Amino acid sequence: MISKLQTREILNRYPPGSFLSKEDNALLQEVFAHHPRAKEKIGVGIQAIEVERNTKNKNVRQFRIHRFDATSTDISYLKCFTGELSKIRLFKVACRTSVEDQIKEFRSRFSPDQNNGTHVDHHPKSFNRIVQEFISSNTLDVEQVQILGWEDNETEKKFADPQLEKQFADFHRAHATLRLITI
Repeated sequence: MISKLQTREILNRYPPGSFLSKEDNALLQEVFAHHPRAKEKIGVGIQAIEVERNTKNKNVRQFRIHRFDATSTDISYLKCFTGELSKIRLFKVACRTSVEDQIKEFRSRFSPDQNNGTHVDHHPKSFNRIVQEFISSNTLDVEQVQILGWEDNETEKKFADPQLEKQFADFHRAHATLRLITI
C-alpha cells in the first residue's frame, strides 16, 4: 500500500473536477480498503475516483468515489491511515462546527477576505480548554453525546441535539477570547 504522503501527492496532482488515471485509481482503491467504513463507502465497487473541492472549504481538496451503481460519496484518505476519531475528538469537532459563525464573524471584522492566510486563535484559553470546561460545567459524558454527519456526502460533524449546540455556542461566546494570527 502507498503511504499517506504519496496519497496526498496524488490528491494534489489532479485539478478539482478531474478523474484519476487507471494506475492511480488502482493505488487508491487499495488505500480506501483500509477506511474504517470501507464496506459502506465502497459499496458495490469503485468505478472511478475524482478530485473535488470540499463543499465547506473551497481551498481543501478531497476524493469522491463514483460507484458502479451510479452513486457517489466523499472519502477521507486520512482515515485510511488513522482510523475513526475518538469520541472526545468528535465532540470537539462538533463544538467547532457550533461556533463556525462566531469565528467567521470575528475574522470578517478584521479581514473581509476569509481565505487570506489568517487563522482565528483562542488565547489565552485554548479551544480545547474551553471544551473541557464546558464538559465539566455541564457534567457531560461525551461517550453518550450523539454526533451527526455519518451519511454519504455528509462532511460536517455536528451535535444531534440543537440545544446542546446552542449551549456550547453560548458558552464559547462567554468564555472565548479570539485573536487573528497570520499563518
